[in-house]
Amino acid sequence: LEPDPNPSLGGDGGRGEKMPPEEAGAHRRETYNMSRLRSSSMEIKEKGTEFLREQLDAAQK
Repeated sequence: LEPDPNPSLGGDGGRGEKMPPEEAGAHRRETYNMSRLRSSSMEIKEKGTEFLREQLDAAQK
């Protein structure tokens, strides 16, 4: 038997189960998209917090 030239890097917990390449690619894209969404959300939250602090400071003067 020849070793698999493209072993799965999926999180199978070491059980030896392999994810088909198209599913592995889709999983990587989904993970990448989720982290992009999270970073966008965090950026929006930080800018909103900064804006509210500025508004509060201005109102207190």
